[in-house]
Amino acid sequence: MNFKFKNIGSFKRVIAGTIAAIGISTLGFSGLTQSVQAAAINKTKAVPTVYSSTVGDVSQVKIPDGYVKANYRLNITYSSVKPSKDEVTAEKAAELGAQDLWKLFKADLSNRTIEMNYVAVNVHHPRAEWIGNIKVDETLYYQFSIDALTGELRNTAIARYLPGNIDTGMDMGLMKDPGIYIDLAKKTAEKYQFVSGNIVSAKYSVQGYSSSDVGKNVMIGIIVTSENGQQAQLEFSKVNQEFLSVQYDRAMKDIESIEKSFENRPHRNITPSKDSQPKLVVDEEN
Repeated sequence: MNFKFKNIGSFKRVIAGTIAAIGISTLGFSGLTQSVQAAAINKTKAVPTVYSSTVGDVSQVKIPDGYVKANYRLNITYSSVKPSKDEVTAEKAAELGAQDLWKLFKADLSNRTIEMNYVAVNVHHPRAEWIGNIKVDETLYYQFSIDALTGELRNTAIARYLPGNIDTGMDMGLMKDPGIYIDLAKKTAEKYQFVSGNIVSAKYSVQGYSSSDVGKNVMIGIIVTSENGQQAQLEFSKVNQEFLSVQYDRAMKDIESIEKSFENRPHRNITPSKDSQPKLVVDEEN
């Protein structure tokens, strides 16, 4: 399985797009997320428990209409730091993610295994989170991430790999005029209430793709902003306009924080040779 990603835009769009692409790639479901976030995995705890089909106790969260908890299993992986007693448990985070997957994609997790990975706070990762990955088959994957301290949803995604000769190139026309995707983003954000208040803007963010041995998943991202200042990035398939993922406001705020941190670091431009690409070197010591 190969992962590839293309993006054109500001640094903020690069970060948002990278996260979005990770969210819809199979590598993001097994190791790429951890690599990008510099979370070294060194301990695994298997939890083969089959859960009952009654809805779990998730306080202060509205359970989606019609949702019934599936008989899923958990496989829990920790980074070098385990969650504290004040943080959300893997079981609770998994149920929050399962509910959102059902709400957005009607995902049936019956007899599935959710790979739960705890990513602690580190220099590359401002918030501790639980990342859940589910492989249905070679063509279909799900992923979600939950804030480990607050239980807030950060990202929910589906990856559906389509066969055939699919163009993975950058569509410059969509950068200038995202057209139908702007309307799709607004309608989808309003339907699921991804941001509070009326939506006041929707703009192009990123294009990218992930690939597997059986097909490709190409996407375009649109950022919507509400009158209250909340933002969400929605991704759609460039092949059939299917809704693929959402980055919630909490994640978008962290992207903004990373962007500001990067901009405040001293950097120097390196003049490339004729055989190399331009590079930007960041002085990590500062």
